[in-house]
Amino acid sequence: YPYGGELAALAKNFPNVFIDLAWSATISPSYTQRYIQEFLETVPNNKIVAFGGDCHTPEGVYAASVMARETVENALIAMVRSGYISEKEAMVIIEKLLRTNAIEIYGLKNFLNQ
Repeated sequence: YPYGGELAALAKNFPNVFIDLAWSATISPSYTQRYIQEFLETVPNNKIVAFGGDCHTPEGVYAASVMARETVENALIAMVRSGYISEKEAMVIIEKLLRTNAIEIYGLKNFLNQ
């Protein structure tokens, strides 16, 4: 935030650049929804992480995660309604943006299998 277009260009063209929307949904849900749609149109969806929280309390992390989930959901609903993606594709994408991509990008597989 606020350089979404530039970020999309960088993430698309450089293999070591990823999009991390950690605080974006809490700062501006409408901005985040708009750019999630643009990112999904231009950047491989395995390069986008839609949530990360460094709040001081579990309640803060939970609240930020709810906002992130709602924002991703709204972006994907709009893309399904427009016919850009199917419902099945949306389900795969939401899992990637909210979970799988972070595990892959940050190398967390070993921590989850303990």
